[in-house]
Amino acid sequence: MKKRSAGGHEGGCFFNEYRFLAPEAGRGTGLPHYPGLADDKRDRGAWFLLFPNLGIEIWPDQFTLFRVIPEAPDKTREEIHVYLMGEAATEPAYADARRSVRDVAGAQRRRHRPARRSAGGPPLTGLRWRALLARVGGAGAPLRPARRTIDPRGAWAMTQTPDATATPGRALDPRYYRDPEIHVREMERIFFRTWQYACHETALAKPGDYVAFRIADQGLFAIRSDDGNLRAFYNVCRHRAHELLTGSGNAPVICCPYHAWTYATDGRLRHARNAGKVVGFDIAQICIAEVRLELFHGFVFVNLDADAAPMAAWYPGAAEALGAFLPDIGRMKPVSEIAIEEPCNWKVTVENYSECYHCAIAHPTFARGVIDPKVYKVEVEGHCLHHSARAARADDMAYDIDDGANPHAADYGSWFLWPSFSFQVYPGGVLNSYLWRPTGPTGTTVWRGWYTLDGAPSEIVEALAEQDLATTVAEDVALVSSVQRGLASRGYTAGPLVIDPAGGVDSEHAVDAIAGWVRQALTDERTRPPRL
Repeated sequence: MKKRSAGGHEGGCFFNEYRFLAPEAGRGTGLPHYPGLADDKRDRGAWFLLFPNLGIEIWPDQFTLFRVIPEAPDKTREEIHVYLMGEAATEPAYADARRSVRDVAGAQRRRHRPARRSAGGPPLTGLRWRALLARVGGAGAPLRPARRTIDPRGAWAMTQTPDATATPGRALDPRYYRDPEIHVREMERIFFRTWQYACHETALAKPGDYVAFRIADQGLFAIRSDDGNLRAFYNVCRHRAHELLTGSGNAPVICCPYHAWTYATDGRLRHARNAGKVVGFDIAQICIAEVRLELFHGFVFVNLDADAAPMAAWYPGAAEALGAFLPDIGRMKPVSEIAIEEPCNWKVTVENYSECYHCAIAHPTFARGVIDPKVYKVEVEGHCLHHSARAARADDMAYDIDDGANPHAADYGSWFLWPSFSFQVYPGGVLNSYLWRPTGPTGTTVWRGWYTLDGAPSEIVEALAEQDLATTVAEDVALVSSVQRGLASRGYTAGPLVIDPAGGVDSEHAVDAIAGWVRQALTDERTRPPRL
């Protein structure tokens, strides 16, 4: 708790000072005290507003910078940067500070109004600014030389986008599914910062084998280099931006079709015509921009964020669970892949996949001929949604299975890896996959893949793929198309979700988790801290 003790303004700076109430009164600051701060300064703080959009708050051992950024006549966003000082700058303290500031900002949702410019007073020069800081810390206090006491590892930013429905248990506001600006931000903050499926490892069997693909507007390719390693690169020449490869195939060297700059399969530039006549041109310093790559049971994933956590951290236990559920997954190879165009936002179709509340009503073949919905459940594990159920009764199964082939042959399992890929294992060990690729704010391409042991032909898998396309896929296309149209209705506002504490088939807790991940990604922007 704090109470104001003094305030005023100088030029374009409005400020007030306050003291924190004593802990023995039952209202402590709740903050760890910085050991280097003199005892008589531990309870002091200050707030500064620098016209028109910068606020700074100084606590006993925390420095918070607020910046309000207009984005439209009716929309602003707020960046919040938190710094901890000196010996208080520990990782647990960072986590606590981050949570507390996010909670406070989310609860207040202030409406920002432009500050009125002061009529008088000299400009706030560097000397006057340091004098204001000295009022809080006193002579010799470590707050004054803040440049040396702030630990930059604690800097982060939170961008606030007001959302009246941003509470657990409600669907996302309709604009999240239609707004082109939100779509652009989702590509940047979700798809460019998470693990995205590229191809199956079997497409990259020999050195030089490559597959070109896109993530939103970013062209990339995966390739097996001459040293046998798998690598992924941006699909762009470092010379003048021509794309390097198309489709899939084998390239012993990577030659740009524009000016014939030639790269090795590890991305290093090998030859640039006439470059020897350019003073200072160093071929050894030029390489195609590389991105991170990981294998997940033979499936190749990439991440455009160099600082992202590995897949094992994003999806804890998923690789092990999938391997135990389908022991032969290492031998599975793709046998068919089909693209389905769905006229809806990518979240509409992902949310539809992530709950089975609608299955008995909308998917009779799946709910009666593949699974037993009475025991269907979805568990949130990190950023993975794990679906599980038993197979339908033998007499009702839409296809024959050998339920003794492995311990889970009579079970159904699915592992959705946020935000756009899912492994699905039908009873009998039939592996298939979903890949969602957004094509715009209201369009998504869904790729359905099917796999068999060693890629051998299978009449069962072929029949299942045809049945799936004619039933579940066709039914889903109709569902998500209708939802997308409904999201444009003036009669709709974000509705409540049916969340059963016990989980189960008639619960939408997975949809709530997805909504939470979206909100977090769009309002929690980890950025380089501004210079102080």
